[in-house]
Amino acid sequence: MSFFGADVFLEDLVECRQKFCSAFLVNAVLCLACQEYTAIKPHTNLIRPAAFREAEMLWQGEGSDGAPVSLAATGIFSAACIFEGKDKTGQEVATILRQEAERLGVCKSSASSSTTATLDLGSPELVRATSQIAWGAYNWLTIHVIFYHRKPIQFPPALPNPGDPQNWNLSHAGYPRHLGTTFPNTCHLWTIAQEVLEGKYRKLLGWASSLWSDMKRVEHCTSDLIIFQWYHVSCRRGHDISPVHRNTSDSHPKAIYAASINQLKDPVFSYRANYPEASFTSYFNPGLFTLSLALLEDLQDPLWRYYFYICVRCWQNLYFCYPVFRDVAKAFLSMAMQKDAIAAREAQELLQEIEQSAQHHAAANEAFTSFIFDPVFSITSEAQVHAMADRFEEMVLFNEFIERDFT
Repeated sequence: MSFFGADVFLEDLVECRQKFCSAFLVNAVLCLACQEYTAIKPHTNLIRPAAFREAEMLWQGEGSDGAPVSLAATGIFSAACIFEGKDKTGQEVATILRQEAERLGVCKSSASSSTTATLDLGSPELVRATSQIAWGAYNWLTIHVIFYHRKPIQFPPALPNPGDPQNWNLSHAGYPRHLGTTFPNTCHLWTIAQEVLEGKYRKLLGWASSLWSDMKRVEHCTSDLIIFQWYHVSCRRGHDISPVHRNTSDSHPKAIYAASINQLKDPVFSYRANYPEASFTSYFNPGLFTLSLALLEDLQDPLWRYYFYICVRCWQNLYFCYPVFRDVAKAFLSMAMQKDAIAAREAQELLQEIEQSAQHHAAANEAFTSFIFDPVFSITSEAQVHAMADRFEEMVLFNEFIERDFT
């Protein structure tokens, strides 16, 4: 998500300055880093509880002090809490993040909101650093809107998009080259995703056709191809909640959705098979989430089981780093049983394998998420991942009862 500028953060960290670095930001970064790095060095998991305790204490003291650096720290800590399965804290922190972002003007609630009215952006360095924080917060909050059914953000940050060559002189030392091209393209994508759904498809297709040449997914390309999964997530979201209009068959949202899901299978398989980052990159989940839902909606697809098992194994790998993915996998196994797609014994065996793969999580059973898996469900609480995960044992008992009844 690139919540802050790495260069200025490291400079201030080394020099013990508080302008672009703070104790809260350092500990928030440690929380998220410990999660991912557990896949590489499992003993990193031992640092994790202390980092969370320290970050939560600092958030309560510094989380709303009005400084842009605190905005970055709040966003990172929100993400870390959600991936840790600390859903209640994660939601609370995300709510504060949005309130502070709107108060500072970096995520605007109206077209007339002014960023510079609240923030003192007196130097180019501060403009660049604040732009990075503003767009990082906006991107994360957009993800939050998508998965938790929050009110859309009406206007993107007025600050320049960091990493976009159109906003910076390429010869200037301040150009954030470490961002590559993924971050600015993601910023453009989330701006479109926040707009009116009826016009979204045309803009999404236009966005895809305008991607820079180094964003094309080719053999042995970088792991940044994950952005394509986010593109498909946006298409999926529009299909779920937009009205049906039948003007032309090839531009119909359902047709776009079907093509999007079909194309999503390849990048999910490719990322899983060829990129070690698939084992610890939490942002891989939206592609898995979207594809699994689609597969369980269309059991006539001869390859549904193959790709569904790929998604389950991916969640198993991610669970090693992030406790929340046990809840996600359990929910989808419940859905599969509910649709008579897999037997109870098979679901139990898969869940047991997942649980045994990450026994270092101290309170795995307490980790949960309130992700919305069904955007059109009338009762929001029943459309949450955790609610479906809680039905796992019920579905197992029901399945076993039916089997006994027919034997």
